[in-house]
Amino acid sequence: MLTANNLNSNIEQCISKAGFSKKDVFLGLLPQFHSFGFTVTTLLPAVIGSKTVYLAKFNPRKVLEILKTHRPTIMVAIPSMYNAILNTKNATEEDFQSIHLAGSGGEALPVAVYEGYLDRFKIPICEGYGLTETSPVTNWRMPEEDRYGSVGRAVDELLERIVGEDEVELGTGEDGEIRLKGPNVM
Repeated sequence: MLTANNLNSNIEQCISKAGFSKKDVFLGLLPQFHSFGFTVTTLLPAVIGSKTVYLAKFNPRKVLEILKTHRPTIMVAIPSMYNAILNTKNATEEDFQSIHLAGSGGEALPVAVYEGYLDRFKIPICEGYGLTETSPVTNWRMPEEDRYGSVGRAVDELLERIVGEDEVELGTGEDGEIRLKGPNVM
């Protein structure tokens, strides 16, 4: 069970990580019943006093219309949504000029989608990681940390370790279990 403190902590962690401000305009594509959409495109903009433009049902052509008419600065979606937009023939670099942060999570970001956005629209998709139990954001790679395949460093106040079966912390490139502790964790 997530508490108000867990959610508030994660909102503050995201604001600190990405430098969101009330001048930002969020594009609400994620379902509000999921912690990712609820925290990042509903609660966070409400806390900072910024605008969110919602799309009731995901449709790539409608996304392009919203990009042209409302000029959002923050776009957060899952990779399959990004892929559907990329496969829309009439999408142009100009459509994405207002976006200064395109965040991704919920599933692995395919290299073809990542490279497609860089080549066609000139924006990096910044991959992140999280769990419903962590309110949900634990990691988020920012544009200046551009490195495909990385979910970035942990958000502030979150202790993150990867351990093996013997509970010993593992080194870079080793597979193990992620252990998280912080104010955003249920």
